[in-house]
Amino acid sequence: MLKRFLKVGQSNINSVIDQLEDPIKMTEQGIRDLKKDLQAAMESLAQVKAMAMRTRKEANAKQRP
Repeated sequence: MLKRFLKVGQSNINSVIDQLEDPIKMTEQGIRDLKKDLQAAMESLAQVKAMAMRTRKEANAKQRP
């Protein structure tokens, strides 16, 4: 009898937890996180490209007399 009560309690707890996790909201949050990561990656790429252009320009300036 006690085991049956525990099983019912566990199933009720699992049901509540399942209701709290809305897959659509979780997916939307994942998309927002990916967009933020993409923005940060694009900013880093722009910084690296600017650094490469600056280095190339400085190297060309030193080669010219």
